[in-house]
Amino acid sequence: MNSKHWFKSTLLTLLTTATVIGCSKKETPPATAVVTPAADTSVAAPATAAAPAANAVTDAQRIFAEADAALKAREYQKAVEAMLAAQRQRLSEQQSLQSRNRMIQLQSALANAAASGDPNAKAAIQRLRESATYR
Repeated sequence: MNSKHWFKSTLLTLLTTATVIGCSKKETPPATAVVTPAADTSVAAPATAAAPAANAVTDAQRIFAEADAALKAREYQKAVEAMLAAQRQRLSEQQSLQSRNRMIQLQSALANAAASGDPNAKAAIQRLRESATYR
């Protein structure tokens, strides 16, 4: 009887230790980047890196404005195409959140319009379904 108790407690201890060790968070050393000295590119790199970021912000805002205008005009297919174009852009975290919220608003408006019998809304819903199918 004593050996069974000893065996169970040892097994429980080993399993607990293995679980704690196996499930613990592993720290990975930070990746080190090799820096090569280049006087010409160090000045030009920040300027060129900022330009695509600025273009992405203006592109996203332009696309969001197009989608909003199309939604207000009840041009649902244009609004859907604009939001799908926004999803294909490289967006910041904030822009991704804006895109998600606008897509939810668009889908809600589409559902309401389709429920009232709007054929344009039904076609836009079908376009959204197709875009989700081919990801």
